[in-house]
Amino acid sequence: MGGQGRVGHTMDRMGSKRRSRRSLAVVAAATMAVASLSAIGAVGAPAGAAVLGAASNTGTLTVEAPGVTVLKKGTPKFAKAKTAQKLKTGDTVQTDSTGFAEILFPDGSVTRLDSNTVFTLEELATSAGKRQIQGSVSTGQTWNRVQKLSESEGSSFEQKGGGATAAVLGTAFVTKCDLPAGGVAFKVVKTQKALRKLQKATKNCNFTLIDGKLKLTALDKVVNINRGQQVAVAAGQAGDAEVFPPDILFTDKWILRNLGADAAAGISEASGQPSADDLKQARIEGSWPVTLTVTDSGGFRDLSGSKNRTYSFAGSCGTGGACAVTLTQETANGTKVIPLTYADGVYTGQDPDLATQNCVLDNGTVSVVNGLKNSSTISFTPSAAVADGGLWRATGLTGTVTETATQVAGAANQCQAGTATFALVASR
Repeated sequence: MGGQGRVGHTMDRMGSKRRSRRSLAVVAAATMAVASLSAIGAVGAPAGAAVLGAASNTGTLTVEAPGVTVLKKGTPKFAKAKTAQKLKTGDTVQTDSTGFAEILFPDGSVTRLDSNTVFTLEELATSAGKRQIQGSVSTGQTWNRVQKLSESEGSSFEQKGGGATAAVLGTAFVTKCDLPAGGVAFKVVKTQKALRKLQKATKNCNFTLIDGKLKLTALDKVVNINRGQQVAVAAGQAGDAEVFPPDILFTDKWILRNLGADAAAGISEASGQPSADDLKQARIEGSWPVTLTVTDSGGFRDLSGSKNRTYSFAGSCGTGGACAVTLTQETANGTKVIPLTYADGVYTGQDPDLATQNCVLDNGTVSVVNGLKNSSTISFTPSAAVADGGLWRATGLTGTVTETATQVAGAANQCQAGTATFALVASR
């Protein structure tokens, strides 16, 4: 899975790059790398969410875990936050190493703050049929879920900073911004002066889209981000969109925590029957009983019927940040681990060496010892899935396995080489 090392960076080993799957978060924006978001997407409102109608220009803060402070606009110092506290334009919320917080906006949109996060509400103005919401993150990460907005009525959910603008067409994404100096522990800011210094120092942010679409503009570069992709912005410069397989994306603790919270609140998009796009984002991890049925045995001897095998899938990120999804496949000669690539819901892999076998004549005589070298390729996609904790988990797989036997010893044509194709079906 080359080129996906940053997952470990934004996610929590992605923890915060991976790679879930639907909300509009007032996303993090660094002074040198940030964005302006305009969200359009429909999701159910959290229990108790306000309904857009009469003018309302305040958000409501919930302290989910102690360690949350607020800097009210026009005041010099942060003060201890309280649940149900009202937030207005210009207010800043900060969480320390133990703190977690949530901001509920008048329309039912939600922004959650992870620990060690500094978030400023730059604009909040709502009235009947129109909403203007802007926010920025100086450091840390946010989870954002947004209610349906209408561009035609002038509503927007935006984040600006450092020459970068992100327009979100969807419902959920994560933004993570680094501390100014890599490896330096988060230090709680206590004053308005210290906050301004932090905002000017922040340079690097990552935008991970869990659902919908995101259009990121930084300087003269425009990057269109799709579901399951991430873009890094460094000092105002945007990178390219990177794809993360679901089993990398959804190993991130922050994403899983929020998908679960949304599902518990009844605002998860993962419900009912999965769409074709949902299947592409279904996790495949774990053990699968697989049936391989021969569909073409051109050249191979004595191949017919079906083979039953056990396949196991896992996604992980190494200590260096490189991430991969692997397949541990049961073969006739034991098990082999092979890496998989992922693109648009399709997984592919290759095992170049399934071991050698003897060339055997019709009468059972071995004509060439270890005369054939076997290799295989696999291609499959999730075919069924169920909703689980706010994300999709695959319950069915379909695909093909092709095995190839190549003569590697003996005189020419002493061995009957060729290929065999198997239809792959799995369910659990």
